[in-house]
Amino acid sequence: LKYAKEHNIYIPFENIFKDDGISGTKIEKRTQFQSMIAKAKTKPKPFETILVYSFSRFARNREDSIVYKSLLRKRLGISVVSITQPLSDGKEAIILEAMYEAMDEYYSVDLAENSIRGKLEKAERGEHQGNPPYGYIYNKNTRMLEIDPERAEVVKMIFKEYNNDPKMSIKR
Repeated sequence: LKYAKEHNIYIPFENIFKDDGISGTKIEKRTQFQSMIAKAKTKPKPFETILVYSFSRFARNREDSIVYKSLLRKRLGISVVSITQPLSDGKEAIILEAMYEAMDEYYSVDLAENSIRGKLEKAERGEHQGNPPYGYIYNKNTRMLEIDPERAEVVKMIFKEYNNDPKMSIKR
């Protein structure tokens, strides 16, 4: 919005699309992205430009990036502009944008591999991953789960109630 204001670009609220916390690697999961593309296809043309913080915010998958940018630019006449990765108007922009797309996809694949490797290493050491289950606390020093004395009594009561009633459901 700051960039738009500095460049005299008016953005109506209904033309702000945000897929917060959703990976840019899979378009199918990005409902706001899909809404933006659907709106871009309407007549009359709803906007001239799509502003993104970086091209990685548009897509982290080169194939999707190429398909949707081609649709927007060539068929609909809508440009995609990165605020932090400006491109010149010359032919070198083709190579630079392709490099951005390749680096974004590489970063995404590399991050996924490193994340999986880190989780596997943690599991091999017997360390807990994620939030501790109810009734436990995570000890940062030992990197292990420990019983939470305050909640232990509640867990014991739940188990006792469940164990004493053969018709008791887990939900109940």
